[in-house]
Amino acid sequence: FGSSIFRTANLFFISVMLLTRQTPEASPSCTTERLRTTLSSCAIESSRTTSEQDASPQLTARAALGGLLVGTLLCFTNMHFGLQTGWVTMGSIQAAVVGFIMFRFCPGHTKQFGPRENVALQTVSVATATMPLAGGFVGIVPALGLLEPAVKLSLWQRFIWCAALTYFGVFLAVPLRRQTILVEKLPFPSGTATARLIELLHARPDAATDCSEDWRARWRCLLWALAASFLLALAGFFLPALANLKIGSWVGLPALTTWHWTL
Repeated sequence: FGSSIFRTANLFFISVMLLTRQTPEASPSCTTERLRTTLSSCAIESSRTTSEQDASPQLTARAALGGLLVGTLLCFTNMHFGLQTGWVTMGSIQAAVVGFIMFRFCPGHTKQFGPRENVALQTVSVATATMPLAGGFVGIVPALGLLEPAVKLSLWQRFIWCAALTYFGVFLAVPLRRQTILVEKLPFPSGTATARLIELLHARPDAATDCSEDWRARWRCLLWALAASFLLALAGFFLPALANLKIGSWVGLPALTTWHWTL
């Protein structure tokens, strides 16, 4: 079941990466006046939405608890997948979508769930979901058990190990963020896709402009991608033949199948 959830998450991530690409340029048949009107309307709506977002809260109790809940589920799937491949998924896109659904459509939440709060939720979720990799539980710790003699850490030793990594990670994150994000302005594909997705989820376009139709089209594509990835993963759970499509062997790379790199 954990493998099925992981496959759904990754298929949905790939779909969102494709759907959040830049909108193609207008065709030559569009007049200059029409383009100027459309861009002006979109800019006004974007400015209005941005001013409303600046006043919304960011770090709240429900964002932290929601991120912890989603991150814990992804943490278990990452542990399962990481022990097979040595790598994990951050799950930032999955956390943003699940958090949006939980607090935007579920009854009992009268306060609006804004994009700044969604960013905080997915940040907490990513920090929790990547614990198997950050803590070395899918790489370093298993490798210690392969040494001769084997080095095995007790439960309390693992707690101390995680606490030490957390301590150094918090103090190293600030200078690394300043250098990579603020100074060098490095583009991160997953972060860019997550930002575009959150922008899409919380956008409220004006029905009188072309932005509204583009917004509806993106929502339809997003829902279709979610449904397709979910159905494929669900079919693979009940039909094992669909859960392990040996693509490596089909293209002449049997080593990929040997290491369980299947779709």
